[in-house]
Amino acid sequence: MKNIFYTLFLTLALFSCSDEILDINSEMDLTTGNYFMTESDMEAAINGVYAALPDIYNIAWMFGDFASDNTYYALNISRGDVEDEEQIANHNWVRANPNIAEKFRASYVLIARANQAIEAFNIGAEQNRFDSSFSGPKEAEAKFLRALIYFDLVQYFGEIPLVTVPASSFIETRQPAATEAEIYSLIKEDLAFAVSSLPSKGTQEKGRATKEAAYTLLGNVHLVLGEWSQAESALNNVIGAAGLGLASNYSDAFDPANKNGIESIFEAQYLEGNQGYASSFVYDWLPVPLSVETNARILGVSNPQEDNNRQAFNLPSPEILAAFDQENDDRYSASIQWTEIENSANYPVEQGDAPDHPFVSKFLHPHANWGQADDNWPVYRYAEAKLLMAEALFRQNSSSPQALQHVNDIRLRAGLEALNSLTEEHLLNERRLELAFEAKRYLDLKRFGKLTNVMQQMGENIRSNPQSYYFPPGTNPPSGTLTNIITDFEIPTAEAALNPNID
Repeated sequence: MKNIFYTLFLTLALFSCSDEILDINSEMDLTTGNYFMTESDMEAAINGVYAALPDIYNIAWMFGDFASDNTYYALNISRGDVEDEEQIANHNWVRANPNIAEKFRASYVLIARANQAIEAFNIGAEQNRFDSSFSGPKEAEAKFLRALIYFDLVQYFGEIPLVTVPASSFIETRQPAATEAEIYSLIKEDLAFAVSSLPSKGTQEKGRATKEAAYTLLGNVHLVLGEWSQAESALNNVIGAAGLGLASNYSDAFDPANKNGIESIFEAQYLEGNQGYASSFVYDWLPVPLSVETNARILGVSNPQEDNNRQAFNLPSPEILAAFDQENDDRYSASIQWTEIENSANYPVEQGDAPDHPFVSKFLHPHANWGQADDNWPVYRYAEAKLLMAEALFRQNSSSPQALQHVNDIRLRAGLEALNSLTEEHLLNERRLELAFEAKRYLDLKRFGKLTNVMQQMGENIRSNPQSYYFPPGTNPPSGTLTNIITDFEIPTAEAALNPNID
């Protein structure tokens, strides 16, 4: 559709000198009104909205975990420069950071596609093109996805442009930033439609939005806004819903063989192979350098390669390693592994063997070919729905036995003993361990009011013992590492430069 609009704008520019030509409506022009004519057209449009999800979740870890105390990077002195990703880990990013720009861009691509589909359904309703049994659920999918991404953006960026209809001119793309209240109002409106129109998990096609997914998102929204009873009401439609539950074993929830299974509420879909739909984010998280033999053992691919010419990101931090009960918590062994690395400029052979490094293995499963993994990204799991419900209940009554039971259900599944009582710190810690490396931690710390203190403490730890944070002997962290903690991302420089309504 972007190409279609570029064609339309080019045509207008070329012939703007002739009012007579502009008055002619070409039957060959493609618009929302005459392109989306059939149910097949609309299926393709909705699939296009889903297709924008992988670009968003490919880098979700960078903001949800890497900007938190869950993970850090292993400096590779052979690179000879400072990586843009390091800025995010150290909270000294600049507004022009390309990773932040990519998050913003990819999010608005999805929003634009959702707007296009929603507009087409509105036009279709006026012209009686589609049966309501088709259009209602499909429009609800688009509104769920739009709400999901706006919710993500408003939590990270605060005030952002609120775009709800396709732009018909470049001027219309220059929207000012809306207030957070306005953004949350749209999110709630979209989700009200979604919960009333989406099918339940038992009848929906796997991988698509469901009524339970919409209620989970709505519960999360209410929780962030401090609307505890409304969060409880929404989540009551998820807890105990048919087709949902905790997987017997924690690791089963992430096995590609169980995609969209009993614990899945909503996932970003990836597909192994060379068609361009495979996931590969776990490759960024492997320590370097790795030999061919080590890579073969870790990845299980048929064509292992030596891996040494990059930086290693998203390695488990000493903080999260210490947070796990490594002897008893099944989530530790399911989420983190250790491996030997090769000697390099970081660790010259004359100094002895390089130290073993931990890495995130939660989404690492054997696949056939290098760089073409089959792992989905879990956006919402049933375990998180239970933790959200536990928090909603706890905020209303800190002695709630139901809140305690939800947390203990998850702890018992992990092999831990049940708690006798519940505190806010228990809730935050259980979310950290259960949802480790699922891009939740930064926003959790922000929501609980602990982001600045926690990250500044991590900064002190890094400066006092940089080698514990994967800095090679003789190297130190950059100045300003985790001193001024950033709690709100800025709209990227490139976006602001194109939009005079954005500071």
